[in-house]
Amino acid sequence: MRLARGARLNAIAVGLGTAEDRSTSNRTSLLPPAPRTEAHRVVATVLELGADLGKLELAGAPRAALRRRLGWALWAFAGVEAPLVLLGVLLTDVLLHLAWISAVVLLPLAVVAAVDAYRNLGSGILGDYLVTRYGTYNRRTVLLDRAGILGWSVDQSAFQRRAGLATLVAMVGAGRGGYKIRDIAVADGLALAAAATPGMLGEFLEKA
Repeated sequence: MRLARGARLNAIAVGLGTAEDRSTSNRTSLLPPAPRTEAHRVVATVLELGADLGKLELAGAPRAALRRRLGWALWAFAGVEAPLVLLGVLLTDVLLHLAWISAVVLLPLAVVAAVDAYRNLGSGILGDYLVTRYGTYNRRTVLLDRAGILGWSVDQSAFQRRAGLATLVAMVGAGRGGYKIRDIAVADGLALAAAATPGMLGEFLEKA
């Protein structure tokens, strides 16, 4: 879809379920696969944005998020190649040849996917809406009505804490129930959450 400059458009609303739920996917769909410009036009019309979503510039993630994705890609690559090398040593040279041939193909693909996933990370505020973007093979851009955000969850793995990153989850009563802003710098994430929902985090930030 992205290579063809296309997109799908789904609604996030109470009572419609999620786009991943097959029993409700027809109800959440606002637009079947269509040109991306048409999807942006429909979004602007439905949400009364008064802005071109295609020209929206979101704040990107820190470089530490890129290092995390490169690390994941290399671990996945090693998970595929290590068994081939081990079996090649134990059984036959054919598997060793298969290992280096597949490595020539898979390593660049893994790196490209990691870089793409990093470049697709973004977040920001567009009028009355909080925007978050993420994904590589399937890139999603989510616009949440800021008035519908019920609360926030701040998640940090051990690796995220070392890198000064966090994953913020905007809790809502529709769709999946929570939408993530992935691998954002902690200070930037808290500032974004405070700006998106004024007054909700004030007391907690003062204590912090």
